[in-house]
Amino acid sequence: MTLIRLFTLLTLALVISACSTEPVKPLPAEETKIAPPVPEEKAQSIPQSEEMPPFSVLVEGKELRLINMMDGGACKNDRQGVQGVFLTYASPGDIDRIKKAEGAEVFNGFAKQIESIALKAMKQAVDKTEFDFDPFALSEMEAQLKITEEWIKHFDQAVEVDVKAFINRTSLTIAITPFIKSLVFYGQGCEIVAPKEQ
Repeated sequence: MTLIRLFTLLTLALVISACSTEPVKPLPAEETKIAPPVPEEKAQSIPQSEEMPPFSVLVEGKELRLINMMDGGACKNDRQGVQGVFLTYASPGDIDRIKKAEGAEVFNGFAKQIESIALKAMKQAVDKTEFDFDPFALSEMEAQLKITEEWIKHFDQAVEVDVKAFINRTSLTIAITPFIKSLVFYGQGCEIVAPKEQ
């Protein structure tokens, strides 16, 4: 594990709530449309902080820009679950090429597919994660950190196959990742209402 990842996860452990019962309110459908990437000159003028997601990421040497943020959540049972914000990054070059070839309206269908991939991965990760605190952990923070790391690992594994299939089908290079700072883990009551599939 890299030092940066460890620092990020330790910071995350300080802000994660272990028990809450406030349900997630899914974003309205119009807010899940793929927006154009933030122009580079505008992105550079907006100050970055730990409370904001990065405007771009490198995936296999290719720069992807933030195009969408989606709220979502899932319960494992009536006590345990996760909610948070999911970030979608895409290649600006791919977006321009597809718009020229197929028109801008094609992205409305892409947005629904991406939302479905993220919610499916979240549910699979929640179902595989052991939410009960490790009795051998040295502290509550360490126990929470283990749960967080496990959930993120399961999410990354779950989303990988569907993202690759999406890229092969659409030729739009994307990445879907949870915004770690936004994650809320429920341990003593989960009443998340997941958006219905359309």
